[in-house]
Amino acid sequence: MHGIKKIERYEKMKNIDGEKQKQKKMKKMTSRKPKKRNTHNGLKFQVVCRFDTEVELEYYKNGECYTI
Repeated sequence: MHGIKKIERYEKMKNIDGEKQKQKKMKKMTSRKPKKRNTHNGLKFQVVCRFDTEVELEYYKNGECYTI
């Protein structure tokens, strides 16, 4: 079930060109209810998922890849 949520979240983050728009780096967390999270650079988002390890995420902007 967690894999399905990740796929749905990925699809929501894709822009018109099919590139990933925004992703974030998060510490371990377990959640069944929506939780608000902030990144160090001020991006805010809400998640309902489980991360067993630290996750490094990326986003694409104007064809360039950025890691958060």
